[in-house]
Amino acid sequence: MTIGQQYISSDGGALQPINVVIGADQADVLLTTEATNNGWDGQSAVELFLWLKNGFDIYATSISTAALREGSFPSGSQFRFLNEGTVLGKGGDGGDGGANSNGTPGEAGGDAMDVASAWTITNGSGEIWAGGGGGGGGAGNTTFPVNNGSGGGGGAGSNVGLKGVNGGSGTDGNNGARTTGGLGGATGQAGGNGGGTAVTGTAGANGIGRTGGAGGTAGKAIELNGTGAVTWLSGSGSPNVKGTVS
Repeated sequence: MTIGQQYISSDGGALQPINVVIGADQADVLLTTEATNNGWDGQSAVELFLWLKNGFDIYATSISTAALREGSFPSGSQFRFLNEGTVLGKGGDGGDGGANSNGTPGEAGGDAMDVASAWTITNGSGEIWAGGGGGGGGAGNTTFPVNNGSGGGGGAGSNVGLKGVNGGSGTDGNNGARTTGGLGGATGQAGGNGGGTAVTGTAGANGIGRTGGAGGTAGKAIELNGTGAVTWLSGSGSPNVKGTVS
């Protein structure tokens, strides 16, 4: 089927063809909004063609929201995605170091995509990458030597995870980067390192009588909700896809 043709479903109902082309970096893409901007009537099931051009990112600004979300379309809608760019989840923030207390856990990384319908994806020259988890904060001690924990490193993502701060006498962690996690602070009880792309952060070090914060879990490449399912035409494995599809 070519772009612009109408597809007739097996039950006789017509799917409205919608074409969405993204040729610039764009945050928090919601396809119901994009479809409306490209002529969707808001009621019909769709066959939506999405093209992310080479050299551009779809990225998330929050760990609680995937970078690319399908949204709510009528039952029977179908989606075709030609990905020549990169879809990235957000990195989780590092946990804070403890001050005579446990270290704070690192944040989880965010998902790259969230779908609830049937998708066919061509990804041979594209990337769909989950965010990395933040490193856990180091614990403070309860007895001599009384020193505090260091901050955890931020997780990887296009919108990176931020460093955790120290508990008073440790050192701060480091912010994450696009594909690598930030290192945890090393003074006192060390903070954990942030996870790279689709990697869980490491835990902060334990102190005397206190526990280091857990590392944040990695996000997913694609979160499948409801009847969400993916058929891959190309690029289903690493390095094109990093993170689980589930």
